[in-house]
Amino acid sequence: LASHPSTRRQARFVVFRVCCGELGNRLLGLTSSLLVALLTGRGLLIDWPPIDGFSGDSFSDLFEPPNGLDLNLTPLLRAWDLPIPELSKISTALELNNGGPEAFGPILCSDLSFAFSETPFLILETNQYFAPALLRNKHHASAV
Repeated sequence: LASHPSTRRQARFVVFRVCCGELGNRLLGLTSSLLVALLTGRGLLIDWPPIDGFSGDSFSDLFEPPNGLDLNLTPLLRAWDLPIPELSKISTALELNNGGPEAFGPILCSDLSFAFSETPFLILETNQYFAPALLRNKHHASAV
């Protein structure tokens, strides 16, 4: 779906973007992002480059994806001829880190299937396990 030009406009993704933290925190953020992708019917992409000062390994250094499945964001953007700086024009980013609770508003209150329906890329920049917050979201609690 995502690579075929005629259906590209319909493609929707959750992008897990690692921000900081060690491996355990990153995996918790990835798990929560996967849950959002499942609840919203979106594909999951991963933006996990090496970050100096933390574990330092990229996702592909640590894990091997299933045969024929590339979860990395960068190759998809190249296939779409979309430079990474242009991604911000067609995405919504939520920074779900150790900051204030404001960013968690959509996770707690919105029907995520519709709240970002016009956005091809919903970027979740996090190292937090926020899956329990989805249990408090009246739109998704029964599915969780």
